[in-house]
Amino acid sequence: YGHLRVVDDLIGLQRRVGDTIERYTDKLTSAEARSGSTESAKFGIGHFGGQRAVVYVVDWAFFAGSLGEVAGEKFVQAAELAEREKLPLVSMGASSGVRQHENVLGLIQMQRMAAAANKFQHTTNRPYISVLAGQVWGGMSASAAPAADFIVALEGTDYGFAGRRVIETFEGKEVPRGLQSAEANYLDRNVDVLLK
Repeated sequence: YGHLRVVDDLIGLQRRVGDTIERYTDKLTSAEARSGSTESAKFGIGHFGGQRAVVYVVDWAFFAGSLGEVAGEKFVQAAELAEREKLPLVSMGASSGVRQHENVLGLIQMQRMAAAANKFQHTTNRPYISVLAGQVWGGMSASAAPAADFIVALEGTDYGFAGRRVIETFEGKEVPRGLQSAEANYLDRNVDVLLK
């Protein structure tokens, strides 16, 4: 499928943080050097006990697993591959949400990912399974993850739209510990299976 990259007009993005200018291209370069990857998401065909499936993985090690134009496109391509090959689709990993640096182009990926999951579900009789591992916030928790036929979470995973710090900053009061844990989401039936 070749290599995907962020479109050129995004690379020049910058924002002021205090007295310094933060350039998106510098943050991408830094994330690549730390993680050894060029993006937060990858996909391919894997095997689970002899059963083939298309697997889409979001890695927290690259830019806190944030979703942008490339990660969204990879999910769409993964869903299309699963549909073409008549295979189950499995998404897994940890994500901090949509990459703020990409602004509306990042936010659009939520709709694209949810639409790709929906199309896969309506054109195949194969399952779409979402595996939550680590922390799953923002765009991933509001698009691809809840659209799954079956949601599996590893114990200790946090899952919600906004994390404790964001809520506490906005609300001005402390959020009870464990409120957004996989265990709490399991009790609230936002997660189907809880695994060690």
